[in-house]
Amino acid sequence: MRCVGRLLLIVSAGAQIQESDIFLGGSAFTSNESENLGIIYKWLDDIMWSTSWDDASHRLLAYQQLRQLAEVSTNHLPSLAFGVGQAFYSYFWFEENGPRIQLEAAELSVHLRDLSLKHSGCSDLSLGVGTFLSKVCHERWLFLIMLCAEVGAAFAKRRQNLSKAAALLQRGNDLFEELQQYPFFSFRKWENLYDINTNSHVFPEGFRQRPVWPNSAVPLAGWLEENYQTFREDLDLILNRSLFDTLYFMGHVSMTQFSGRRESWAPLNLIHNRELAPHACEVANRSCDLLRSRPEIARCHAKDVGAAFARLQPGMGIKPHLWNAPPRLAAHLGLRTPHGASMAVGEHHLSWDEGQALVFDDTYIHSVNHEGTDDRYLLVTWFCHPCDTLHAEDRPILTSAVQQRPEAQMAGSVTGGTPQQVYDLHSHLEHPLAQGSWQQELPECALGPHSLRHTISYSNLNGQEQIQETEVTCSGDDCETTTSNVLLQIIRVREPKAKRMCSGSPGLIWDGLDTVVHRVTNSARRVLGYAPVETEKTPHENLQPLALRSEGVMKMYTYSNNNGQEEMKEVQSHCKDGTCVQRSRIFAPSSVKEHLQHDAKEIRPQAAQAYQA
Repeated sequence: MRCVGRLLLIVSAGAQIQESDIFLGGSAFTSNESENLGIIYKWLDDIMWSTSWDDASHRLLAYQQLRQLAEVSTNHLPSLAFGVGQAFYSYFWFEENGPRIQLEAAELSVHLRDLSLKHSGCSDLSLGVGTFLSKVCHERWLFLIMLCAEVGAAFAKRRQNLSKAAALLQRGNDLFEELQQYPFFSFRKWENLYDINTNSHVFPEGFRQRPVWPNSAVPLAGWLEENYQTFREDLDLILNRSLFDTLYFMGHVSMTQFSGRRESWAPLNLIHNRELAPHACEVANRSCDLLRSRPEIARCHAKDVGAAFARLQPGMGIKPHLWNAPPRLAAHLGLRTPHGASMAVGEHHLSWDEGQALVFDDTYIHSVNHEGTDDRYLLVTWFCHPCDTLHAEDRPILTSAVQQRPEAQMAGSVTGGTPQQVYDLHSHLEHPLAQGSWQQELPECALGPHSLRHTISYSNLNGQEQIQETEVTCSGDDCETTTSNVLLQIIRVREPKAKRMCSGSPGLIWDGLDTVVHRVTNSARRVLGYAPVETEKTPHENLQPLALRSEGVMKMYTYSNNNGQEEMKEVQSHCKDGTCVQRSRIFAPSSVKEHLQHDAKEIRPQAAQAYQA
């Protein structure tokens, strides 16, 4: 029997170590990674949120015990690696609770998270997409890539052990390149690892992802600046009465250990998840009244949406992280902004000015450093993404109840460029499965220079819901229509069913056309890379799905002519183990020929002849 502090290991002579042999804080470990993480976090939280954490000798003892667990994880029990690695990141990232990264702890976090990736099976990219998501592999990969990049950069900046710096940076880049080939990520067109963002789990490529948003695209930014004086006066009132810490600990306390000390980064919540903070709003009542008038904050059902007066003490930092529960955006209003505080978001470096708002996507990798001498204060807001139609009360909630809505009509003509209609394809199906659909104008989400129209359409095919965002982009007389699916859910994946074109769920980017249900003639229809399906001679109820290989990346093209309006659709499928991730684009006639020429190598001769006909 060996006992060090509160870590207890009980093993019989010659016996192999098992999880149940190790006790921490009175609890035995198990083979479940999540349970082990909970045991370690509870033990460290009990220390951190007490005066013991302020004693360097107590912190050192806790760190040494965590190092022992790291050794056991590496040599015997990889089921502990996830929890121990996360604990090094959460509690010991900063050296002596100061601004400097503790390189040993950070490197151990990388090693253990890498070990847990292998132990969980997530390092095997031959996994089907459903299994990949159910194991939360997408989050494991992105977090490990971030750690490799940030710890490698810290070694390089410190000019210590450049070989380690190079190895970590190379490891991060190799992981990024490897992950890019996996179906769940292959369509995102990230160019480097700092393009990583988790809002792209929710909004497919039809939306332009960006780490920093222009204020002109987000009405909340201008509104924050217009009301700067009120927010500043309420903050000054709190500070002049020395109430900040009291109100902070009476409200929703951040337990995420983002900074080196408990109080060094402190968000004093005014509103959180649609509920006003009673004690803070007693003092800052004008600010709270303003905030509850904003629907993107006060009536948004996304996770952890709200607003807070946020303090960062001088000489401190906020560790690199990325929000992993999309969708949402963040906006900061500078209230007291001393020199020396800055933020990195993706590849961008930003600083704050009093009375000015910054809008950014906190699902990108970001961190903060304050090298100044005075406390920095912001009004921090987290709010509904402008393109989010699912969580904002001011837009329809997209559930099966929408089936009762009337069928959609054609969207209006595009002004400028080639006259053209934007269709919800499913609203034109001459088939009883088209049970309900609607369309709604979206805000300018893609922010492209030539974007003229955005619509969102809902359809329900035999109980299968689908939501599509459509963007029409025109340049001169040429228009292109891009249609991408908006996700209802991210994680849940159904098992493949017999005779399905592509199994999956609304949690994947997919087209939802399990069967070919729109009527087209053989002379007008082309399938590039696949043989045509005879639809005209087959009753609708007996239509057979297209046959897809079990793995690989495939493209399918279809052509239709509705009342003289030509339309060409491209569906690209990324399939593994019977689960597919799909994306689709619709081309206007003016861009069809150009696209066919571009993909000439992929076109079968008979398909090309059909197009010319």
